[in-house]
Amino acid sequence: MFENPVRISEQSGKWIVRVTRNGSVSERMFDFELHAMSWASEQLMKSGLPTFIDDEAPELAKG
Repeated sequence: MFENPVRISEQSGKWIVRVTRNGSVSERMFDFELHAMSWASEQLMKSGLPTFIDDEAPELAKG
């Protein structure tokens, strides 16, 4: 099992993507879930890790 480097959460109507890379955490905020998912997917591909298992979005972890 590995730590998920890409997380998506919804807060006050905004979608936040949190990326952890080399121990450093960065966040990016989006108005639309689709935009957040697209950007997060790109970050996930850059990480080189396999896709994540999640009930709502198999390729990303929400939380």
